[in-house]
Amino acid sequence: MDLAQYRLIHLIGVVVVMVALGAAVATTKGSPGRGLAMALHGLGLLALLVAGFGMLAKLNAANPNYGYPNWMWAKVGIWAVLAFLPAVVKGGKLGVGLAVLLAALLGGGAVYLVTMKPF
Repeated sequence: MDLAQYRLIHLIGVVVVMVALGAAVATTKGSPGRGLAMALHGLGLLALLVAGFGMLAKLNAANPNYGYPNWMWAKVGIWAVLAFLPAVVKGGKLGVGLAVLLAALLGGGAVYLVTMKPF
């Protein structure tokens, strides 16, 4: 696939994850839309993962001596936190408002990492 196609799939994945995350934390257990929100959340994360690593492969971003860049691992960590966020909210460990704020900050952090590549 072309780099532009990977980028498009990656960005669509970002939108799907964030929208589904909002729906997942806003709905109550047993709501008709909750299952769809969680399914879309997972599919968006899968699209992010596959397209992200596809882009890195196309860009030859992996150094044979050191592996992938550290900013990429930090970004994977951010997406891992976002993957578990609905479960943490539904478990009562985090409020909905705080979860939305945390998701926005983490999403901004992921954008910062890919744009600035600080490390």
